[in-house]
Amino acid sequence: MTLKINIFDDGIGGAFERAKGEYRSQNIAQRLFARDFSLWSDSPDEIENRLGWLTAFETPLKEEDRLKELLAELKGEGISNVVLMGMGGSSLAPEVFALVFGHEAGLRLTVLDSVSPESIAEVERENAPEKTVYIVSSKSGSTIEAVTLMKHFHRRAVESLGEEVAARRFIAITTQGTSLVKVAGELGFRAVFFNEEDIGGRYAALSMVGMIPASLLGIETKKILLSGKEEAAATGAGEMTAGALLGLFMGVAALSGRDKLVVTADPKIFPMLDWMEQLVAESTGKDGKGIVPVISASSAKEREGGADRFFVFMEAGEGGGFTEEARRLSREGVPAAVLRLESLFDAGAAFFAWEYATAAACWLLGVHPFNQPDVEAAKKFARAAMEKMRTRGEGPKIVAEDDYCIASGDCDGLTPVTALDKFVRGAKKGDYIGVHAYVARNEA
Repeated sequence: MTLKINIFDDGIGGAFERAKGEYRSQNIAQRLFARDFSLWSDSPDEIENRLGWLTAFETPLKEEDRLKELLAELKGEGISNVVLMGMGGSSLAPEVFALVFGHEAGLRLTVLDSVSPESIAEVERENAPEKTVYIVSSKSGSTIEAVTLMKHFHRRAVESLGEEVAARRFIAITTQGTSLVKVAGELGFRAVFFNEEDIGGRYAALSMVGMIPASLLGIETKKILLSGKEEAAATGAGEMTAGALLGLFMGVAALSGRDKLVVTADPKIFPMLDWMEQLVAESTGKDGKGIVPVISASSAKEREGGADRFFVFMEAGEGGGFTEEARRLSREGVPAAVLRLESLFDAGAAFFAWEYATAAACWLLGVHPFNQPDVEAAKKFARAAMEKMRTRGEGPKIVAEDDYCIASGDCDGLTPVTALDKFVRGAKKGDYIGVHAYVARNEA
């Protein structure tokens, strides 16, 4: 195996060994690969149709020649840029590939996962339609942000290139039978690629969702996919692979009260952590349980945060020299692990390992890793609010929850400053505060 993990578990040693024994005695690996929904729930809902990531690499491996031909065609037409429009898991893995591998042999990739006007304007400035191909990535085919961006950029391309040429500049990644398939046919898109229906966005790194953009970057995707396949085969055979050990480590740490996972990496693979953050947070954080990932460039700073943390370091090749740092943490009673890739192409194994580790940790925590109840609730709330505004002509209103309100004016007698102050002062030991900043991403 090209992916190795070294766990320094002085803080949770006994519990970790017991978890390994339980993992073996209950045949967790074999049951997971057999798609046994009872590992996480009494119902198969959102489990039996969410486990395609276990073999996600198979379709991209079959499509490798087609993707190489597509890149050659695009380069032959003078295209140098690709803009990917997709939200969340549909965009995070492609961005990792762009930041880690670059685009020397292919096209320059820009990921647009925001409808911020400033972000859209910047993408327009840097990607002239004459030099750009656009990918619309949406599993459901109806993701409102992706569809809105597609309409905007298609109109802009038509204005610059004419309808026939503009149509050849668009590619869709979706599942069979979606509304996006129909639109792509009507508009004459250059290509439509189908992803398996049983792969969710945050588990889609090694599927067509991740590998089409990676291929257009000019990356040797076969090496990445085969490393993921090797990791999956060993894990499914019941070996204590890096993914299996990492998952048990995460679950045991969280059960012991250490529910803040601090992760750092050497600069070569640091971009992978943004993808990992969403995978772990969205999969584990439900029912009052979960693991809170903290991405940090300095473990020393995070070590001062208290006894609710554990650490994972990632390194590739010669690495970042994290072993001694992990040993030092362990001597202080803080659980730590070092996950090591032999080369950047072992990103495939690392993607699979984190996916499997997250599912295994959820087994220990008693959490359903594949559903997303709060996400769906938020979407329904937003759709209802927008429809109300459309039909009644009303503007947005501030909704107060738990007596806290951050608004542009008074809300229940609170100003924005006093409301925020009250909110922060309500934090108890072990709590955390998440700041969601809906602003354009830039260096500042």
